[in-house]
Formats: sequence, structure tokens, C-alpha cells
Amino acid sequence: MSIKIDKSLILSKIKSEKKFKSDAEFARFLGIKPQTLASWHSRNTFDIELIYAKCNYLNPHWLLTGEGEMLNNGNIINNVNSDNNINIQGKGNKSRVNNANSELLELIKKKDEQIAEKDKQIESLLEIIKNK
Repeated sequence: MSIKIDKSLILSKIKSEKKFKSDAEFARFLGIKPQTLASWHSRNTFDIELIYAKCNYLNPHWLLTGEGEMLNNGNIINNVNSDNNINIQGKGNKSRVNNANSELLELIKKKDEQIAEKDKQIESLLEIIKNK
């Protein structure tokens, strides 16, 4: 049993989310001819790899099935500046980013401690081998 996915509707929702006023404008963004986009709509298909490459903020599950949230975690990554700071739009994302940063920093600290302990063990083992 196969489930019919309305890929034309998915394309329309992406176009709407990107605020394109015409299919031609959306096609230019995707780097395809307007006729190709029209064909995708009429055949209920699209190039999922191309769509995801151009819109990597989309939830892959939604893109494949049309189910769930359209956007990954309700966030849109707008750009990464030269200092590697990411600008994000979305609901409550500042606290989520801060929490994620804190968790990552704590994890890095623990891993650094584990590495230092392993370095000590290696030095001890090398000393034992050297003295044999």
C-alpha cells in the first residue's frame, strides 16, 4: 500500500514560505526553468535533492512525507557571518541556542578532562614499556 503525497502542495508551501510572488521567481531561485516547475506540479513530483540543497532549513521528514513541521525546529537559519555567528529566526530560539551552547561547552569540558586522563595513562604505559 503506497501513500500518495501531494508534492505540488509541498512546492506551493515552500514558494509561500519563501514569499515568492510567481512560479517563475521560485523557479529562478531553484535554478530551473519555469516549465520544469510547471511539470513538477502537473506530475506531482520534484527533485528532492535540489529542493533540500536550496532550502536546507526544511524538515527532511516533512519534505519526504508532507507530515509534521515544515521547518526544522521552527527555525530558519538566515546566514552565518564572518565570526561564525548564526542568525536564526524562530520561536524562543535565543534561549534554545544559549542552552545548546551551554550544553556543548559542558560536554567539551568533560571530553577535555577525559582526554587529559587518557594522556596521563598513555604516559604511564610508555614509561613502563621504556623501563623494561
